[in-house]
Amino acid sequence: MAMDDLLKHDFWKQSWATFQNDFWVMLPLFVIVVVGVWWLRGRLFEAQLGGLKEQIAALEQRLKLATDLTAASDKAKDEVEKQLQTLEVAIAGKADVASLSALAAKLDNAVGQWATANNAVSNAVSRNTPWLDQGSGLEGVRSGFAAGSLGQRR
Repeated sequence: MAMDDLLKHDFWKQSWATFQNDFWVMLPLFVIVVVGVWWLRGRLFEAQLGGLKEQIAALEQRLKLATDLTAASDKAKDEVEKQLQTLEVAIAGKADVASLSALAAKLDNAVGQWATANNAVSNAVSRNTPWLDQGSGLEGVRSGFAAGSLGQRR
């Protein structure tokens, strides 16, 4: 039997007649095929479900990490505000240059720690997730943004 036979009307007419005449012979074969397809579908679905559960677990870990890093960033921001208020009070009190310089250095250090904390949050949130971007239409947006060519034609 060639593949061309499947496209011919006579083949299907003869097959239908055989199925009708030998129904009880064909029924077990039909049942075996249906059960086999049902079993295969279930196995494929289980594998897909397992993969999705792993992706969800990975995203939940990233969310927890981002939450922890955001708390650290908030603490660093509070420290910047505290150092800035201290510097403003010293400026208003007309403190000497040496103490203002020391307070400015503390403020600069606090701003640096805050920037580092914010970068850590950003890196935790925007890690490469190719399975998340698949088919979203956003492929290349991250790379284009990182290269500075987001608004340019490619």
